[in-house]
Amino acid sequence: MPLTIYRDILSDSGLQQGDILDKSPVILSALGKAFPEELLSRTSAFIILTQSCDLIRRNRRSCKTKYISLATISPLEDSLIMLLDDACEKVCLKEDSSISGIYISKDRYKAEQLIERIISQTEEDRALFYLPPYGDAGIAVHSIANLRVHVPVTVDYYDTLVGNLKGRLGNEYQNRLGWLVGNLFSRVAIPDIGQEEKETIIKEFLARKDKEYGPYWISRDAITEAQRKKLEMNGKTTKEIFELLESLTPGPPKERAIDRVLSILKEETRALSEPDLEKVSRRLHQDSIFARSIRKPE
Repeated sequence: MPLTIYRDILSDSGLQQGDILDKSPVILSALGKAFPEELLSRTSAFIILTQSCDLIRRNRRSCKTKYISLATISPLEDSLIMLLDDACEKVCLKEDSSISGIYISKDRYKAEQLIERIISQTEEDRALFYLPPYGDAGIAVHSIANLRVHVPVTVDYYDTLVGNLKGRLGNEYQNRLGWLVGNLFSRVAIPDIGQEEKETIIKEFLARKDKEYGPYWISRDAITEAQRKKLEMNGKTTKEIFELLESLTPGPPKERAIDRVLSILKEETRALSEPDLEKVSRRLHQDSIFARSIRKPE
């Protein structure tokens, strides 16, 4: 079980704040049309936000509250591009026309910091609560609960909710959730995820290149080159645009300098053959004086 984020559900324990509910037909029926269809399509489960003290049923009688507030849980990956679009500078090839999912390389640290805040339960401004994968709790992948998006269901559905319980937060995380719900800027100490595990999760989300919508990272030099060539991007997917920009990314300074030398030699010395140019290239690659001459002064 990941850290102490989750704990076992005891029989006859009723509902508590932080309980995770299955996305079942009866739960969806109880919610009616409270959540937009687009949001529900990304929802994998629900989490109870109502305070535990208001959910206690003594002698099987009604609890104190008349309504039970539910928030949606969805895979972090499904919201990743939207979050990064807000946190990082998007690539812009034309005025007032930015590309979602492709970002300036220098802003990658902002993405890393954002994901670290999310998995450390400190992303208070966006009111996100992180839930790591744990199949027994109904959480299949890295997920988030958006605490700003929640709706009440009548307490008449109490037993229905109990019947669809999948997981329960540990005490510290239950307290943390309570503080976030009650006051998004208050802090409750919780056990931290190890730095190595954080870095693994961050890399998992940011280092991939096999997704259709990103995230991708590109240098300003490649953007400048694309603008100079006035490349047309209409009709291309995010992945296709990235691959085109990546092909324009300049190599290291030494490689650019050698390419330029060879280009000049081709223009000015037509007698040189391709094998001759290859010899010049190898010599320049091995020449320490040439390498020092293009190095930035310290």
